[in-house]
Amino acid sequence: MKHYLIYKITNNLNGKFYIGQHTTEDLNDGYMGSGTAIKRAIKKHGEENFTKEILYDVDDEELMDFIEELIVDEDFVKREDTYNLKTGGEKHCRYSEESKRKMSEANKRRTHRPISEETRRKMSEAKMGHPVSE
Repeated sequence: MKHYLIYKITNNLNGKFYIGQHTTEDLNDGYMGSGTAIKRAIKKHGEENFTKEILYDVDDEELMDFIEELIVDEDFVKREDTYNLKTGGEKHCRYSEESKRKMSEANKRRTHRPISEETRRKMSEAKMGHPVSE
């Protein structure tokens, strides 16, 4: 039997949470979200520090999309206590202006290590489909 789920994943260390949707035939499939921020948080804090709960188990994808769209709206993604970066509803996902601003600021702070000429050559060869020589 196919399940159309709306779930909540909570970080037990800081209380932040993520609301998402997932379609599965196995309620115990271990799925813990696909959002960038929640995946990064789980990697940082460890999956053992997160709790997942099923909020809704509905009969079809359209209803699942509708429910997520109602919950994860523009105001929701602006909240500081969520990991959601986009509004909900699979067909209507879009980044809020606040999320775009936060991602822009985060990218401005990124620094890149200098790349050696040897590494550049290997990357170029790999991109062109040539075997990378040592």
